[in-house]
Amino acid sequence: MSGKLIVIDGGDGCGKTSLLKAVRGNFPSENFVFTREPGGTGSVTAEKIRELILDPTSKSADPDTLFHLFWASRIEHIKSVIWPALKVGKNVFTDRFDSSTYAYQIVGEQHFHLKSRSEELRREYIEPLHPGYLFLDVDPKEGRRRALLNRGVEQNHFDQREIEFYTRVGCGYYEFFTTFCSKGSAWLNANEPLEKVIHNGFENIHSILNR
Repeated sequence: MSGKLIVIDGGDGCGKTSLLKAVRGNFPSENFVFTREPGGTGSVTAEKIRELILDPTSKSADPDTLFHLFWASRIEHIKSVIWPALKVGKNVFTDRFDSSTYAYQIVGEQHFHLKSRSEELRREYIEPLHPGYLFLDVDPKEGRRRALLNRGVEQNHFDQREIEFYTRVGCGYYEFFTTFCSKGSAWLNANEPLEKVIHNGFENIHSILNR
């Protein structure tokens, strides 16, 4: 495996979409693959699971069910999109990954009994990929303001939370970063102007690619 996997992640409104848009415009498409979770561009099965996860009726699903749906989608994503690209030397950028499941479902929703299962799945499916993580850390109130401004009425049931939930999510990301991430990963201040966030993001992306 010669390609690199780079995860761009962070709470709602952190600037991930803007950073990834800038990355797309600056890296040759023939050498890079851009994907996202849940789902995974190019994986039909993972996309169908995404539809189920985001369906409003899934709001009442058991936490263990949703957790394993996310992981089922992720495993399909890895096997059908990420691994094939890495094996032929392509670099892969993914918008969200297992770090989001940890931050939102385990810490944000306080389903701490899922930690051990998450670690088991990471050892089997994530660690062999050696991903580099780039986290954009934004103040929860600012992040919600940006997210709601950008999304307007286009929200799903995961958006309908109190600010305390997003505060816990931020803590979840930091716990994930300090527990599971290698030296090549980075934690960025996303409260700064977007231009600076993108600049710092590019610097850290190059560091991951060159490690």
